[in-house]
Amino acid sequence: MGNFSITIKNIFNQPRKKEVKRIDAKATIGKMIYVDNTLYYQELGVGLFKIENEKRKPVSNSSFFKENKIITILNQNNQLLYLTENNGFYTIKNEEPVKWITSLNTDEISVYNAIKLKDNGIVVGTISNGVYFLNEDGSLKYKLNRQKGISNNTVLSLFEDRFKNVWLGLDNGINFINNSSRFNVFTDNDGKLGTVYTSIVHNGYLYLGTNQGLFYKEIKKQTNFNFIPGTKGQVWILKNIDNTLFCGHDKGTLIINNNTVKKQISNSPGTWDFKPINKDKSLVLQGNYNGLHILKKQNGSWEYKNRLEGLNMSSRFFENIGNTIYVNHEVKRAIQT
Repeated sequence: MGNFSITIKNIFNQPRKKEVKRIDAKATIGKMIYVDNTLYYQELGVGLFKIENEKRKPVSNSSFFKENKIITILNQNNQLLYLTENNGFYTIKNEEPVKWITSLNTDEISVYNAIKLKDNGIVVGTISNGVYFLNEDGSLKYKLNRQKGISNNTVLSLFEDRFKNVWLGLDNGINFINNSSRFNVFTDNDGKLGTVYTSIVHNGYLYLGTNQGLFYKEIKKQTNFNFIPGTKGQVWILKNIDNTLFCGHDKGTLIINNNTVKKQISNSPGTWDFKPINKDKSLVLQGNYNGLHILKKQNGSWEYKNRLEGLNMSSRFFENIGNTIYVNHEVKRAIQT
């Protein structure tokens, strides 16, 4: 069977118990959109119209609606948002279109459809860039494409079920987005992160300690993880103590400030863990490949203090109970110091 197309140039309206009326259009009609009990439609190359009192009425006389294809119209916070195919969202003020700023990169995407979610978020399906989940204010919540979980980048239809999950009708198959799940999955397709040993959320960042080093990303932004220079190698542990982020590394102990290594306070190799040993948290016990060591906070700065003598074995698992420190050994019984 060959390709075919349908051109629509008329709208037939039948009010209840009344005769059918025809509303003539001057050009091909694009999508018909029903929102706020009003039917909208676009005559391609002519403008955007709505049906009011059984008559065709222009929404705006601006040339914008002649030059831009309208994909859908959404009611967001009591204002109508007009989504275009290639230029993002707009509102109308004084009959003129005004850009609604979002995180969509309109230079790279062509929009095919969109829906508003029950939580007031917006899902935007594209022709070749997957699907975008936006927060209520238009900021990006997350993006899914073939590289990040869905089976095809062309999203032809969208549907939210009663459990707030989102279904995608794709160019090749149907995908289900478990939007109600408490868990998000990040897949390291490039293998740059390596094997993750530890993680922590601190001051708005998510940190991952791996066998390749320390990586970070802003927790509220849909970005890739970035490497923190100076942390190459095995990271064993990340701990927040007194609002300081400690990194236990194969080469010692590092203090991390946002996306940089603030300082290295211990060169003793292989820091396994950190635990405060007094109430004001100014003393911290750390276990290393070669025993236990103490860090001290002086004048707001953390410094290396000393090593506990008489214990030379690897001290990965230890507890401070009262005045006694217990250290676990892989083959021997627990050692009391």
